[in-house]
Amino acid sequence: ASTGDAVMNGPWTLADFPTATLPYAQGRNGLPIGVQLSGPPLQEGLLLRVAQAVEAVVCFTARPAHLTR
Repeated sequence: ASTGDAVMNGPWTLADFPTATLPYAQGRNGLPIGVQLSGPPLQEGLLLRVAQAVEAVVCFTARPAHLTR
């Protein structure tokens, strides 16, 4: 229903810092646990390159339980 608690992403958005959230692991409840990355203002391209590199290292492949039905 949401992308998470606004307390966690609201300040970054208000300050014009681009953010990206990547899945990192799967919790006991079957839902993904994520890691949030933030970049310098107006540097969305840099953030996306870093996010792509992190994603390649993490290699998250699990699917949340609610998507495997």
